[in-house]
Amino acid sequence: MGAGFLFSILVWLILILLILIWLFISFKKKRKLGIIISSIFFLVLISFYFSNEIEELKFGKKDVSNDLKNLNIIFEDDFKIIDNKISGMPERYQDTKLLISKKDRNKIIYDIKNSKNFKKLKNEKEIINNSEEILNFKYPYFYSKGIFKKIDNYPTKILIFINDNNDTLNYQRIED
Repeated sequence: MGAGFLFSILVWLILILLILIWLFISFKKKRKLGIIISSIFFLVLISFYFSNEIEELKFGKKDVSNDLKNLNIIFEDDFKIIDNKISGMPERYQDTKLLISKKDRNKIIYDIKNSKNFKKLKNEKEIINNSEEILNFKYPYFYSKGIFKKIDNYPTKILIFINDNNDTLNYQRIED
């Protein structure tokens, strides 16, 4: 957490405090315009606090497809978003679970196994990837594909995890 982030939190808290004072004074003096304007400002500032929850609700299949194109993954069959969690500010962590078809699962595993840079890894320290090259690997319990690149001007890491015997694909997007 950087100094810039802490400074922005401090400014955000000061703005909320000032708006609440303005709202209190407007109530006390019964000024309708002051109540309306300060209430709108208050709601706008508070909505920033709920931005991750709002993003979770509006995240859809098109967003998943666009992100997975960075890993050269295009589903042939339909898929279902089972779970989607977004947390963090300003670093954003997204963990999404997808239910995909057996055909798509087998195609993804085949592509990972037959990529020119496929590796079988023994420990988590080998997983680190900070290049724009797509990393394909098998960890003891799952196959994975990942990339680190700038997306929408944010350094972003996209990873997928998939098992041989499960049609659930775990998809992570981490913005630093």
